[in-house]
Amino acid sequence: MVTEEEIAELIKNYFPNCPICGSDSGYNISGFSKNYFQCNSCRAKWMSYDLIQKKVTDIALKKMMLYETPADGRGKSLLRKEHPVDLWKNLSEKRPELISPPQIEDKEEYVEPIFTAKMTDEQLFASILKNMKEVNKWERGSTLSGFTSLFDRSTIAERTTVRLLKVISEQNKIIIKQNELIYRALKKLLSSQREETSN
Repeated sequence: MVTEEEIAELIKNYFPNCPICGSDSGYNISGFSKNYFQCNSCRAKWMSYDLIQKKVTDIALKKMMLYETPADGRGKSLLRKEHPVDLWKNLSEKRPELISPPQIEDKEEYVEPIFTAKMTDEQLFASILKNMKEVNKWERGSTLSGFTSLFDRSTIAERTTVRLLKVISEQNKIIIKQNELIYRALKKLLSSQREETSN
């Protein structure tokens, strides 16, 4: 049976330096079949079916898969796909863009407000009706049919949770808008009462 030490030595022979961070700190071997290896420095983790052999002399590392990226996300485009060992060798020189940290855009995403002060009462009421239709759709689950690829692997419990969260979100929007309409109505009422009192 192949030992963890033998696998670690074999990986070190193939990759004296980590393909992603370039460290020579070696690898930690894991998994029931000892076919996972993780850089001791950046913590990038690979998996290869080629490592599942009874003797270390029978192992010829041909393909490997990046199983986990480092914390900074380097190599994300290569994640969970098998690639030839040749691609990983000298990767930093051949294809540096594949292992560069993901760029974080410094742009604030626009978040649409639930309502604006410029909206008329009629527009608010129409918006409430729209939210009520959304609640009805998500309660029945018909809206999920448009997201079949997203929910293919999810359980019934997960799908139900998504539906219920969407329903709650839409109901909260309705309550907020209704409160705004009530506030506006009370404001008008108080204003008219003040006018009557002053007269």
